[in-house]
Parts: sequence; structure tokens; C-alpha cells
Amino acid sequence: MSIVKDSSYKQPECGMTPLGTMRDLMGGTFHIQIIGTDPHVTGVKTGASITVGTGDYSPPVEHTNAGTFLICIETAGEFFVTLEDGTDFYISTVQSTAYLGQWYPGKLLSVNVSTSGNFSVGY
Repeated sequence: MSIVKDSSYKQPECGMTPLGTMRDLMGGTFHIQIIGTDPHVTGVKTGASITVGTGDYSPPVEHTNAGTFLICIETAGEFFVTLEDGTDFYISTVQSTAYLGQWYPGKLLSVNVSTSGNFSVGY
């Protein structure tokens, strides 16, 4: 026997479109990955703006997906990031070139000091 606990999550019902999905012209649904951004960043966030003085970059928690966010790599460079599980990860210039103009497939907690590439923020 299952016990249903009270939660803010609402099970999708017939006719509802769950958050993160859109309806196509034929009435079907498809998943979208990015549903918001950090309104404090206008345009592209530059890696050069992430310094020891400013600290690592993370959007405010209300503009994340459970504390994580995604980046779209706008210019190739080195990216020092912290992944969702708390480990530090290095995205090389070769990797960032391969993902140029695309959403990098990793949930991030922060983009860290010494990053040289530029990026857009989404969640």
C-alpha cells in the first residue's frame, strides 16, 4: 500500500501541460530544456568578470532548477565549473569549441574563477 504525502507537486491531469513542455501544432507535447534565466545578467556573462574579488558565479537560487543551472557556451575558452554533485570540473578549449553555441550538457552549481570563455545562463 502506498501513502500519498502532501506536496506542492501537482500530478499532470488530462489537458494540462506540465512545466518544461510545450504543445506542438498537432496537440502533442515535447520537452524544452531551458525555462528561465538569471535576470541580473544582461546578455552574455563574460568569464573575465569572474575574479577572486567577485567570487564564483551562481545565479540566485530562485533563478535555478533546484540549485543547478545550464550554460550556453558563447565563446570558446577554458571553463572551471562545479557540477551538481559538488565536484570541480574542467571544460577545455577543445570541448568548449565543440559545444560553441549550444547548451553544455551538465547541471552546474557554479562557474568558477579563472574561466576565460563567455556564456549565457539558463535553467
